Amino acid sequence: MDECDGMSAGDRGGNQALINAIKTTKTPIICICNDRMHTKIRSLANHCYDIRFHKPPKQMVEKRMAEIAMNEGLSVDMNSLEYLCENFGNDIRQILNLIQMYSRESKTLTYMSAKNTVGKTKKDETVMLNNFEAARRLMTVRIEKSG
Repeated sequence: MDECDGMSAGDRGGNQALINAIKTTKTPIICICNDRMHTKIRSLANHCYDIRFHKPPKQMVEKRMAEIAMNEGLSVDMNSLEYLCENFGNDIRQILNLIQMYSRESKTLTYMSAKNTVGKTKKDETVMLNNFEAARRLMTVRIEKSG
């Protein structure tokens, strides 16, 4: 069940129905949320095993993308993968999508071809901010506007 933290926006009883299903089913239910501390999640969290995931470091993503590319018959230089990770914020799904799309045209992904391709599909930088950087930018914008 994806986006559990947004579930009770507009529905009534959805969380309770999910809790009842968790209590009665023999099939595991995986509940996914972005904000584990949200008040909507508290009652649901009492019936779940909490596993937290963190964004993998760039080197780990690069290495895994290189393995996948090699298994798919695509020759990739590590500089191109580093460039993709930096520009897509280590978003594995987006990098895989780009590699798959690119591999239909060529069997080699170089730094320059990655750079040319990224210009057309670059990820919005605001979604790649961590909490501290987002707060810093918000505060900077407010200071500039009021000053």
